[in-house]
Amino acid sequence: MLPKGWSTPDRLEIDEGFIQTYIYPDKSYLSILCGDVEFHKQEIVKENEFAREEKYNGFSIIYGNVKSNRKEEFDATLNLMKK
Repeated sequence: MLPKGWSTPDRLEIDEGFIQTYIYPDKSYLSILCGDVEFHKQEIVKENEFAREEKYNGFSIIYGNVKSNRKEEFDATLNLMKK
């Protein structure tokens, strides 16, 4: 379900919920937030890099630093999670 190739999973547990982040070798990331956790996707996006945030049933899924050649793959993951 996640885009392939993540190398570093990171989980942060806090009182309001948790943040699970998958980091890729090219510095792109995908984060899943649960609970009342707030995390804002990057506001400044470099040329040919993309970020997106979606909310589903109490979860937020955010990706960032995604290069144009992988955007379709990351979008497909978020679209699949919406179903």
